[in-house]
Amino acid sequence: MGWHGVLSGAFIVAFITMDGPMNMHRFAGFVVIFAILARLLVATMAPVDSPLYVPRPSLSGLVSYLVQAKGRNPLIAWMATALLISIGMASISGLMADAMRGLDDFHEGVAMVAPIVIGAHIALVLLGHWMKSIRKLAEPASATPQPMPQTAPIAARDQARSRPSRPLKF
Repeated sequence: MGWHGVLSGAFIVAFITMDGPMNMHRFAGFVVIFAILARLLVATMAPVDSPLYVPRPSLSGLVSYLVQAKGRNPLIAWMATALLISIGMASISGLMADAMRGLDDFHEGVAMVAPIVIGAHIALVLLGHWMKSIRKLAEPASATPQPMPQTAPIAARDQARSRPSRPLKF
């Protein structure tokens, strides 16, 4: 959650200050770039079963998830890729716009697309939580663990335990 806070906070500051103080806008853009690079670095070192691992998006994984609805949602990989590309392009094009003339319009255009991708990300997260809660409600009652029925009354069970055992005969 800390990484989300740094990335989203820096992006919000960069977005708000696009027509304001350029030093703050540039600094926020650098923070976005470093946050993305840090996330990609962590993803390369994370084990496959870790939530920090970013799996590659695949159509076959998406189709099997939609059919079975089990396992990790492959839309996470697609959304992570879209977010990292859109936000990364916005910040890197801004970095390059300082050195190269003519990239200002491209930078602004990409920066205006990024909030749409972020909104789609938020919508998919909320949809995923909603679908998970719907699945839990739809589970049959037999899927919940039931207490084991007692086969013998407690007194008879205790009496059976108190009998002395027979010695072994050889």
